[in-house]
Amino acid sequence: MTYTNSFGITLEDMLVKQSWPNMEIVFLPEAGVTMSGGYTSANVMQMFAPEIDGVETVSTAFTEKLTMHRIEQYSTNARQKMSRGGWGTIWKRPMAVAQMVGI
Repeated sequence: MTYTNSFGITLEDMLVKQSWPNMEIVFLPEAGVTMSGGYTSANVMQMFAPEIDGVETVSTAFTEKLTMHRIEQYSTNARQKMSRGGWGTIWKRPMAVAQMVGI
């Protein structure tokens, strides 16, 4: 995004400031090489519309919040288990997403 061409214009300037002024670019460093399936020299880029016709494109979901189980009493201590679950990412509008690996 910061590569400058021979005219002194960066890719970010061309995309955001000139072509699509309402576009927002968010960098996620955690979505790097390990997220792309273990490629050794690959980077991942995803572009998606956050909302189309009032429906979110992507969201995260959880089965429930934090569940506290019963307290287990022992002769010298007590412990209590906690659990929760997650479904991960829910893609409601996959056609609103473009992904490129190996850039």
